[in-house]
Amino acid sequence: MGFVLGVVCPVIALIVISIVYSFNSDKAPLYFLQEAMQTKGLQAGLIKLSLIFNLVPFFLFMRKNNYRHGYGVLGATLIYAFILVLNYVV
Repeated sequence: MGFVLGVVCPVIALIVISIVYSFNSDKAPLYFLQEAMQTKGLQAGLIKLSLIFNLVPFFLFMRKNNYRHGYGVLGATLIYAFILVLNYVV
């Protein structure tokens, strides 16, 4: 459950960031996300920003002593980080 939440939470965060941006700029709700994914330098930064939202379920699981779920969120975050390194560094 923690791993699935760790994979889904950044995707939801990206959508929420895009919707908040659309309210401020009077554009379509997912316009920012489409433009950001086409801009090479902005992709990695946006993905890193969305990964910060994995801290919420991680600390909630740790606080409730559900360490296995917390480790699942941490594992999903590390997989995202590994993908970022492969795509943008190598």
